[in-house]
Amino acid sequence: MRKKTFSWMFVFCGISSVKAQTDSTKNYKITGDVDIYYRHNAGGYKHPDSYTSFTQTANSFELGMASLKLESSALSDKVNAVIDLGFGSRARDFSYNDSGTMAMIKQAYLVYKLNDHVKFTAGKMATHIGYELVDPMYNNNYSMSYMFTNGPFFHTGAKTTINFGKMEFSAGVADHFDQTISNSSTRDLLGQLIYAPNDRWSYSLNYWGFYGVNSLDPVLGVKNLTQLDFVGSGKISDDFHIGLNATVQVLTRPNEEVGGFQNKNWYGGAIYLNYDPNEKIYVSFRSEYIHDKDLVKFSSTSVTAQTLTFDYKIGPLNLMPEIRYDRGSDAIFFDANGNTKKSTFSVIFAAIYKF
Repeated sequence: MRKKTFSWMFVFCGISSVKAQTDSTKNYKITGDVDIYYRHNAGGYKHPDSYTSFTQTANSFELGMASLKLESSALSDKVNAVIDLGFGSRARDFSYNDSGTMAMIKQAYLVYKLNDHVKFTAGKMATHIGYELVDPMYNNNYSMSYMFTNGPFFHTGAKTTINFGKMEFSAGVADHFDQTISNSSTRDLLGQLIYAPNDRWSYSLNYWGFYGVNSLDPVLGVKNLTQLDFVGSGKISDDFHIGLNATVQVLTRPNEEVGGFQNKNWYGGAIYLNYDPNEKIYVSFRSEYIHDKDLVKFSSTSVTAQTLTFDYKIGPLNLMPEIRYDRGSDAIFFDANGNTKKSTFSVIFAAIYKF
């Protein structure tokens, strides 16, 4: 079973670990994983036909990412440090504002627990926006959703988390999104409210935004941005699990026709249906819809994607064949001759090894 854990520290590479205790005050845990894949797409060798992250390849074998993570705790777990390294094209694309090499620091942060209810975190952290994670072993599907691709990937900053038992609230401030080393004076605001009424269901309302910049954002070409995001996860039965993700992003952009600025938006939703009848097999279906009438993110007013993924486990090895069908309201995909069309079909064969 794969479980989405809703917290600001939810990206952990590996499910098995090696622990070494060097003295009475420090504990270390090392985990990692490696994934490779082959993607065949109907668009032919010249056209990857993919507008989502990490699998924009055409009919070739690829290294997704090799990850290595070190976690250390001291002073009775009051102080924690995490270093999460990634090697490969997925790590490079995740930290696309960095040097462009294929070796990246995915995460590096410190945590100080004031008491059982309050903790402070500072550093580079994977975003709290969305249902999916950069590490494929923690996702239900190997390919990524449109919502993941068009939201922030990570934040470098500080936050405070307060736990109220079944509820948890976090608020923070960060450098401009997806920047390990800031090259912008813009600061982003972060927020999250988690409610877990029991051990079967969890809900999260997530927020990210920036406002009042003196100049347009160089990447998005916008002045202000607000994104609200909802994530839900639950167990219908021991074998059947469901996940939900809905998001809306509002951007203040220049209005070239009349001057000044104008608010535009795009929104989307996805449902994840997961069936795992035993410890070796699970099947996941993701259905996603994106609406973008203002064409702020896509060249099509709407896009749908249906993804069916199978997972067969052989010890620490996961074999994941996947089929995916994408369709736009406009012709944004390509056939083998380079002609545009409204839909595309792709197949992925992925393997993930965890240690």
